[in-house]
Amino acid sequence: MERDLAIYSIFNSQQPWAPPVVAYIARPEATRRDAKESFDAFLQVSKAHDAKEGKNGLKFPHIPKCVLKGKLKRLVFGIEEFQQYEHDPDWINRPAILYTMPAGVFVSSLLANAPLGIEEPWLALNVGIGLVQALNSLHKLGFIHRYVTPWNFLLKTPFTIEGLRDDVMHMDFSLAVKWPSRQNKQNDLVGTRKYSSKRALTRHVQGPADDFISVIYIVAELISGKLPWRAAKTVAVSAQLRETFAHHVVFTRLPREIRLLYHKLNRTPGTTSPNMK
Repeated sequence: MERDLAIYSIFNSQQPWAPPVVAYIARPEATRRDAKESFDAFLQVSKAHDAKEGKNGLKFPHIPKCVLKGKLKRLVFGIEEFQQYEHDPDWINRPAILYTMPAGVFVSSLLANAPLGIEEPWLALNVGIGLVQALNSLHKLGFIHRYVTPWNFLLKTPFTIEGLRDDVMHMDFSLAVKWPSRQNKQNDLVGTRKYSSKRALTRHVQGPADDFISVIYIVAELISGKLPWRAAKTVAVSAQLRETFAHHVVFTRLPREIRLLYHKLNRTPGTTSPNMK
């Protein structure tokens, strides 16, 4: 699934010591409708974050802070000392939104840089805890994510155990939607074939439980190196393979507590908030 928004790092030449900033810009390949829906999701989350941050002592450290939004009047691309203006008319006047973002790497970089193609269980479990904490912040704002993948969350660098558990940052709210929703019928497919729950793949209403199921798939992939449906070429086959996941060796490598939680989350309707106790 391609992003509707391209992500760029912004360098402030006038204030090089300022906190890092990333820009989300609508890709020319994305339709106006898709780009608008993605931006609307980003802006709704940012608005809710600004409204609730600090009230009653609430903090949302996993949600980046929006610093600027609007349409591009001029765009300058640069690599090292080489810079030039973008003259392609498809890029001018496109919506953009800027966030402060700490230095870090995507969760996906863990497997990409693992010498044996797998990660130690203790590391995978700490990353899983960090993802759950980040998603809890979003759920407290009244949204579900629906796009939980290793490419949509940032691990702060340098790595620490505490950082893995407590400082995972959201990188993409493109498919976030307010929850609970009044919708109780089947929907369009929203999510990814690799990491979404069976409920999402069969186009049923999603809830917080579905975000957490995706986290379990990410943890399982980190420990085993791949998921059973990695080679599945259709959504239907991917959904069918979810049925037998509980009997697969990839699942049995997970700690017993996570295996029990997986079954519990699958029994939790999309209209209900899961009891994680």
